[in-house]
Amino acid sequence: MIKIYEAEMKLDLISFLLKEQPRTFIIGSEVPVNQSENLVDILKISKRACHAYEIKSDQDNFIRLPKQIETYTSLFDYTSVVVSKANYHKIIKEIPKKIGILVIDENHVVTIKRKATKILRLNKMGLTKLLWKNELINILQDKQIGTKKELNKLSDVTLRQILVSILTTKELKNLSYKHLLTRYVYKYKNFMGNIGLELLKDDLLELSLKNQSI
Repeated sequence: MIKIYEAEMKLDLISFLLKEQPRTFIIGSEVPVNQSENLVDILKISKRACHAYEIKSDQDNFIRLPKQIETYTSLFDYTSVVVSKANYHKIIKEIPKKIGILVIDENHVVTIKRKATKILRLNKMGLTKLLWKNELINILQDKQIGTKKELNKLSDVTLRQILVSILTTKELKNLSYKHLLTRYVYKYKNFMGNIGLELLKDDLLELSLKNQSI
């Protein structure tokens, strides 16, 4: 059986997602969440909803998957796991029914085996961890909570606690997704402007902010 590698699966998934119409979203790759403790393989981002995709290639094991799912379902509206055809039967009984499953075969065909169910309750503190410190400060300034100088003296933890205390989950979600969109939109536009007829591994670099400091 032909083994499918993660980079190939990422390219196949992105190609599949780009066929969606109307395309009201952008795509990020290796998106850091939970203060960089986790990297979402592929994140589909829009103002109203985000869909996290965790890719498990034939070289991966599933040891970290439960924790990854727990994190992503606390932050994003939808979470799906992407596996090879060989791993489909291993995983279907291992993950919650609310998690979507996509299968990529040796011919690079992507099939949705199970659609992700929308997560209705997200974690407020978790959502603040999608925000960088300068974004936290700007939001609090907009809410007239202190000056920039005063807020800069506070720890990230304190800034997040203040946000949690003054905003609803819906407000935090909207702000967090808005900032994710702003962060990745330039990279996504470059990616779309530079891709050829076929996606290449180097194209994935255009969708990542991995080396950028939070």
